[in-house]
Amino acid sequence: MYLFTGSPFPGPPYPSPLAQSARNPPRMTPLTQAQAEDIPAIAGLLVRTWQRCYRGILPDPLLDALSVDHQAHRHRQYLAKGIPYFLARHQAGPLLGFASFGPAREPAMGSASELYTLYVDMDHQRKGIGLALLQAVERAAQAQSPALAVSVLKKNPYRAFYEKNAFQTVAELPLDLGAWQETSLILRKEFSP
Repeated sequence: MYLFTGSPFPGPPYPSPLAQSARNPPRMTPLTQAQAEDIPAIAGLLVRTWQRCYRGILPDPLLDALSVDHQAHRHRQYLAKGIPYFLARHQAGPLLGFASFGPAREPAMGSASELYTLYVDMDHQRKGIGLALLQAVERAAQAQSPALAVSVLKKNPYRAFYEKNAFQTVAELPLDLGAWQETSLILRKEFSP
């Protein structure tokens, strides 16, 4: 069971580094932590993002079978276990992105915390939202471990985001997706002392 001692969110909600600009016209509220009522939006964003991002990388039947209800059930369980989620949204409403982290589940990650999820709505990518979410996770994870690790598909074009942010490949592992086999990479970022 993944439980944290103390608050995984020290201090007030993390301010977003996004400023109003021509590149980032919508103003965001500070990043917040998820509540139970946020789970349907989290599940919907995850499914939409997977179906658009991984089309052509993962088999269509696998992507078409993704279920918002199933994802909502999974993330409701994670939230109930104390897994912290950071949310990014417009001041007026819709969820733009989210991230979650906790103890590493893969031995190749070593003593690192694991970035479980980091998803940004496809129409709002490349506006600093993913970086704001990653930085919030890093700040919170530093209180618990010396590094942050993430598992990504080897073919994932968003892998470059992590590499640009100082993550390095530490392992390559087979990934069993039932009828389909893929390769995943374990990327790890060491925190400065």
